[in-house]
Amino acid sequence: REGAPMFDFLVNWLANVPTFALPYALAALGLIITEKAGVLSLGAEGFLLIGAMSGIGVLLGVGDYPLLALTVAALAAAALSLVYALLVVTLRVNQVIGGLALVFLAQGMTGVIATRAGWTSRPVDGLHTVPLGSLADIPVLGPILFQHDPLVFATVPLVALVAYVLDRTMFGLRLRAVGDGPDAADA
Repeated sequence: REGAPMFDFLVNWLANVPTFALPYALAALGLIITEKAGVLSLGAEGFLLIGAMSGIGVLLGVGDYPLLALTVAALAAAALSLVYALLVVTLRVNQVIGGLALVFLAQGMTGVIATRAGWTSRPVDGLHTVPLGSLADIPVLGPILFQHDPLVFATVPLVALVAYVLDRTMFGLRLRAVGDGPDAADA
């Protein structure tokens, strides 16, 4: 087969796209929610960095407990977002300046902490793929659509859930109302 290496490369590349796109998709969901609430969250990259570093730290320090690493990563990112909320809401720092400051802080912190702890350039296993039986064995489509970790499969319904909540629930209406008219919400 002449074109087999190129075809295999293409299938492998397409099979890895969802895994590599996952952090961006989840971050985009969070940014959509914050934008609907009227918050310009330019610190999102910093939240991702702190979460990623914390999760890797748990995987390398504690062992192969990916769900624990995900939980710690989410809590670390949430802690930094609370700092952002304190800056913007309580101290009335401009959202752009506060967000960019947190990105620079997170870039510096993650670089220093990860380097000193020896966490750089170390491979980790991460989440294992969900066994989907014969679906995963389908040539070409199996690796592309049916051989992913649980987070990849959970992202599609999560996107649908966020869209439903924002567009069809009272909570979503209130969130959008606050984002569209913060002065009216204060009143």
